[in-house]
Amino acid sequence: MPKTNSVQTNQLLDFLNSISKSNRPNLKEETKSTLDDFQNKEAKLLRAEAELKKEFVGIDDQIERVINLVRPWYLMPKAIRKSIVIGLWGMTGVGKTSLVNRLVHFLEFEEFFFSEDLGRYTSDDSAIQQRIHFSSLPRLSGQPSILLLDEIHNVRTIDHYGVELDRSAMRDFWQLLDNGLVARDMERYQEMIMMMQTELAYTAAGMDEPEKYLNERWESVLSTYMLDKVIIQLELPVVTAHLQKMIALDMRGFMQWLITEYQWFCKYSKTMDFRKSIIFVAGNLDEVFADSNKVNPEDLTANELHEKTTQIGVDTVKECLLGRFKPEQVARLGGSLLVFPSLSRESVLKLVDNQLHELAVFYKNEFDWTMNFHNSVKDLIFREGTIAAQGARIVLSALSDLVESRLPTWLVYCLKAEVKNVTVSFSIAKKTFDITHGKKNELLFSEPVTLREDRLPEIKLSEAHRNVLAVHEAGHVVVGVASLGILPIKVLAGPSSWHRGGPRAVFPPMELKTKELMYQLIHVSFGGRAAEELVFGENSVSAGCSQDIYKATYLATQMLTQLGMGNHMGMSQPDPSSPFSLTSFKNDDDKNSERILADAYKHTKAILQEQWTLLMAISEKLQTNDKLTIHDFADLVKKHYKGSKAEIEKIVSRKEPRALDSIIISPASKRTA
Repeated sequence: MPKTNSVQTNQLLDFLNSISKSNRPNLKEETKSTLDDFQNKEAKLLRAEAELKKEFVGIDDQIERVINLVRPWYLMPKAIRKSIVIGLWGMTGVGKTSLVNRLVHFLEFEEFFFSEDLGRYTSDDSAIQQRIHFSSLPRLSGQPSILLLDEIHNVRTIDHYGVELDRSAMRDFWQLLDNGLVARDMERYQEMIMMMQTELAYTAAGMDEPEKYLNERWESVLSTYMLDKVIIQLELPVVTAHLQKMIALDMRGFMQWLITEYQWFCKYSKTMDFRKSIIFVAGNLDEVFADSNKVNPEDLTANELHEKTTQIGVDTVKECLLGRFKPEQVARLGGSLLVFPSLSRESVLKLVDNQLHELAVFYKNEFDWTMNFHNSVKDLIFREGTIAAQGARIVLSALSDLVESRLPTWLVYCLKAEVKNVTVSFSIAKKTFDITHGKKNELLFSEPVTLREDRLPEIKLSEAHRNVLAVHEAGHVVVGVASLGILPIKVLAGPSSWHRGGPRAVFPPMELKTKELMYQLIHVSFGGRAAEELVFGENSVSAGCSQDIYKATYLATQMLTQLGMGNHMGMSQPDPSSPFSLTSFKNDDDKNSERILADAYKHTKAILQEQWTLLMAISEKLQTNDKLTIHDFADLVKKHYKGSKAEIEKIVSRKEPRALDSIIISPASKRTA
């Protein structure tokens, strides 16, 4: 250690004392706001709104609501007496967290912004569970600031069975939402004060070389990491090097100064005040967004999911929150809840267009190289990168993989060829990016593209297996068309179907289910097995029918035991959420279920026999095509369905099952009982 210089030591002590927390006033002086201040802030807020709408797609309404909620706090922070809590709810990748981060940037609030991932406070291991301290927040106490508390869905306080969970680590969080105040845990600071006081007293009691002992003992304790925390906690306008220099010159003097500071800190900083803050709480709710686990593009299109999520309201969100948190906690989450819809096809394409435009601008500014992207490139990125339930992240990843990673190579090639203006397009037939130039779009070069389907491993099926799949799925389709009176959206069969969630016939979603429709769905479930039996013989029915039989059995028993569609109205099968059920009907329900299933199977076989030509036509198509769409089925039904022309036209055009045609209120329905 260098020899202590008393002059330098005194100078440093004077400096430290001049910036000490204990020598600074407790309250900061606030200047009065002028009309110009209000006008400047309003202009900045409007610019922020405009920029956010440029950057984010499909959430203009949510952006406007956020701006309107933030406006009174931003324009008149002194008038705010209680923190404003705004809840942001939506599926992953819809822009909740990014929206807050960009708002902070446009309002130039980075210095007064705090973000925390609450997911790290959910460990079930009490040994590592920690109390949320907000240790980096003292500088924001009493200041207008923006807090983002993300991933709140991970810190549920009630489990799936309604049992309260131990979330003691989250006490400060709920207190913050309740009144904007967070009590500090001063115990660790007081322990440090006592430890330093003990060490100083010990070394002053006639020890040989006491300063050497202090330096050796405390150099490792007062590490760079520890000094960084001291600066944050005491809000010191210094860098770590200042404190390290003081330690090098006079360890004892630094420790005495630090004791004084922490004594002041423990006396006057027991509570952090965030009543002048905007608090964003963001999270996902799988209970609301029931399709959030669908990661196969074949299961759900972007527009289908978008339509579903736009119908989710605040009341639905609150109802689901009550399944995760106690009522008083849900109340603390505030009344300003914003629901973010998933991205529609239009929004995804707009997002892609914005990103490609940014890339084009960058290369133009940096290298004087002009790129024009054909719509075929945007469609490629949409097809390769869109999984409806995963939002924008996977789209941006696909764009980076397919386009952005190739641009440096394309640039070098074009500069060597002295070409500074190109058009980039994608050829579906060749599976290549084509780079063209000039008025006649002359081909400069092509680059092959490996698509997602090409990266999937090949699955080989025997001819027999493929024949069974074709007949099985055709059976579901034919029975569905004849019984439900509607066309399937699509059917997947053959090798590639295993990469798309497995072989299956997909009919339009049916939100309303009547007794008649339940019977018809049982028929559809049996369609695959019945087709196999009729085409290949009873002894050649495959084991792949088990799931269909399970579904048919579930529907039959549900009708009788839970839905009151049998001979009694009571619930006779225990429901996990119901504390009661009747047992006296069990034998009758079993017999009636068997009768329903037997009659349904017999009826299903009759449908297939009547529509044999259609069954064979669809089977033949599926032997050579892994996927058929609603348009394919419209053509097949028009050619091969056995029925009147009017019936066929209704099947092709109908959007809902035939069973719902009778659900109308007519004058005859209004008669008195």
